[in-house]
Amino acid sequence: MAYSFENGLICPITCEAFRDPVLAEDGYTYERTAITEWIARHGTSPFTRQPLSVRALRPNYVIRQLVNNLERNPTHENRQATYFPDSESRRTTYEQRPSNILPQGTRVVSPGRVESPHRQHGSIDARRTIDPPRRCCTGRYLILAVLGTFIGVSAIIFPVVFTHRSSSGEITSIQQSVTTPNTTDVVVTQVTTTMITTTTESIVSSITTPTIVCSFGYYQNGMQCLPCPAGYSCTTSFQSPQACAAGTYAAGTGNSYCTQCASGYYSTTFGSSSCTTCAAGYFCANSSQSPLPCPAGTYASYVASTYCTRCSTGYYNIAVGATSCTACPAGYFCANSSQLPEPCIAGTYTSGTGNSYCSQCAYGFYSNRTGSSICIACSAGTFASYLGSSFCTQCATGTYASGTGNGYCTQCASGYFSATLGASSCTTCPAGYFCANSSQSPLPCPAGTYASSTASTYCTRCSMGSYASTTGSSYCILCSSGYYSSASGATSCTACPAGSYASYTGSSSCTSCATGYYSTTSGQTSCTACPKGYVCVDSSQLPQPCPAGSYTSNTGSTSCALCSSGYYNTAAGATSCTVCPIGYSCAYSSQLPEPCPAGTYTSYTGSSSCTQCPTNTYATGVGNGYCPNCLSGYCSNAGASLCTICSTG
Repeated sequence: MAYSFENGLICPITCEAFRDPVLAEDGYTYERTAITEWIARHGTSPFTRQPLSVRALRPNYVIRQLVNNLERNPTHENRQATYFPDSESRRTTYEQRPSNILPQGTRVVSPGRVESPHRQHGSIDARRTIDPPRRCCTGRYLILAVLGTFIGVSAIIFPVVFTHRSSSGEITSIQQSVTTPNTTDVVVTQVTTTMITTTTESIVSSITTPTIVCSFGYYQNGMQCLPCPAGYSCTTSFQSPQACAAGTYAAGTGNSYCTQCASGYYSTTFGSSSCTTCAAGYFCANSSQSPLPCPAGTYASYVASTYCTRCSTGYYNIAVGATSCTACPAGYFCANSSQLPEPCIAGTYTSGTGNSYCSQCAYGFYSNRTGSSICIACSAGTFASYLGSSFCTQCATGTYASGTGNGYCTQCASGYFSATLGASSCTTCPAGYFCANSSQSPLPCPAGTYASSTASTYCTRCSMGSYASTTGSSYCILCSSGYYSSASGATSCTACPAGSYASYTGSSSCTSCATGYYSTTSGQTSCTACPKGYVCVDSSQLPQPCPAGSYTSNTGSTSCALCSSGYYNTAAGATSCTVCPIGYSCAYSSQLPEPCPAGTYTSYTGSSSCTQCPTNTYATGVGNGYCPNCLSGYCSNAGASLCTICSTG
């Protein structure tokens, strides 16, 4: 089976041409993505089983350059060299190679020493062989091993030996060896079935003359590659070590470049092997210059600072190179962090540390000195009506401020007063007094008025039927029974006149005596009913007795009744009339009854006249109640007082 020359530039894992070849710690070259995935899955070399790290992968610039050359020169595709005609011959040849062949993956690490997958920093040990991870890559490893020798810390380019093995087993080889410094021979043998082709010759001719090629970080000293000393960099084999410039360094030996000092570090001299840490209180904005002290008002609390931090608001420092700032003390403020604190003026304060300004005292508070850390509350009866007060003012009359910390004084409520300055409360106007002006003392209610409750702003006039005879009255007195006041605001009550009365207290008027009643004196609580036998025509005068012949049988009469016919009374003030008795007549009711004269009679009471005895009857004497009949044989005329013998005829 034929393989092109470019097959030697194929990844042993993917069996595809290199695009981004990297050299691993095991000395093998792989495609970056393939070996990265392999390490992620297995963590060890696919050949040596030694642990591998993705971070340790390094670009293989030689392989990459060869790939790029082939891509730019496609005529190489027609130049072929036949290696291993079939898979079996490839495996046999690979496994039975001579012991003096450099194992795959071997690289020269220093003159006279090589690094093998099986033996670190020792002589060549070709007795152990390594099978490739994938069969498609057999026959390529030896070429990669040769190319790998270009990448070591110190590499030697030497010609390759080709060997031909026929189908009958005959081996023909062409071998050339180069002795490395310290007389160590490095020999690589490759088996082939044909003679060297044009492609092979072009490579062999390029490496016919031994050449020392130093790795990055080393420099050529005769036939040796020496590590670049600390503080220097070696970018090519043919230049002397270059001293690191100020601001850079190279730690240890074997550096191919100088590293910029990390942020906050500096080196001011050439050839530094380390950078110095910027001290606290200093900053290193330029790694090639000496640290600069932080100016006043700034600080650097940590080492390796690239800038100074401005003091926080309310903090300060006045010295350069500070590692911290000081908090502004209570009672002071720090408007400028690079200056000393300033005391708060009267009327302002700072209650804690770290203030950049002073706060004005709140309403109702004051500070009367500089450097105050608190404001004092205005005492009761005083106030501070504006921010930033340095004193408190007494409350005016008519106002008050209760408690402490008042921003204003409160007007006394209606009916309350404060007649002095600095009142902490208002006094209630007492009963019987009024407070029309809260800044003046209470005034007593005048006579005829009153204030029944406290906190009065005016006095009320006594209502009708009541009075207040003195000032400062908290109530009005009701007029007594028999007295009255008909107008409001009375200072006294008037007695009801004769003929009238006031039966209740608090009367606003008197009541006239009812018909048939009387009162002859003032201040009466009632009227007296006219007694029986009397009449009361004028209620303000005493009762008048009924004259003889008249009467009043009831009280409260205003007129007397005449005795009925047949009745009489002879005395004044009679309550009734007496009925005329039988045998009597009462022609005049004011006179005593008169007895019926002889020949007359009254057979019932209450007669006003006497009746003649009828014929044949008689009545002798006076006061007869009837007329008896004449005896038989006797006769009489009407009105006879005696009977006489009847006449014949």
